[in-house]
Amino acid sequence: MNIIWTRLRQIVFRLLQGLVRRYYRLKTLSLLERCLSVGPAVRLRMPLVIYHPECISFGSRVDVGENVIIRGGGGVYIGNDVLIAAGAILVSQGHPINPPRWGRVVSKPVQIGNEVWIGVNATILPGVTIGNNSIVAAGAVVSHDVPPNSIVAGVPARVIGDIGTNPGDPTVF
Repeated sequence: MNIIWTRLRQIVFRLLQGLVRRYYRLKTLSLLERCLSVGPAVRLRMPLVIYHPECISFGSRVDVGENVIIRGGGGVYIGNDVLIAAGAILVSQGHPINPPRWGRVVSKPVQIGNEVWIGVNATILPGVTIGNNSIVAAGAVVSHDVPPNSIVAGVPARVIGDIGTNPGDPTVF
């Protein structure tokens, strides 16, 4: 009798897994269809949250990890060959410094260049531009523009190194 229940649980588990995969596939397609523009080979790894997809533009070959939050109301423009690791947050709207803050929103677009890697749990704040071929370290909070070919880390993020510009150059500092 135990064998029957074990087998039945396995079958039910596989069916539920299939349903979850189909749900996420449909949710992904729905989100991408609503975006401003989407290049080929954009992968959204569910679960994730995207607000205002109509203000978000994805380039080609973009991989967005699990549990990412993109608040696109102020405009988010993501270039080609971009990796956004799990738990990252991209925010294009905030509240004004001077009161009243409640009910007021300030929009500033976020621009992510080509060949950018955003690490796990990094946060990109409104108005930030991340230059081409840059890396944002895990947990960094980026409140200012990042120059091309740079590595930034910390809270607030600051430049800690440069990336070699020769193809295949493994040197990062």
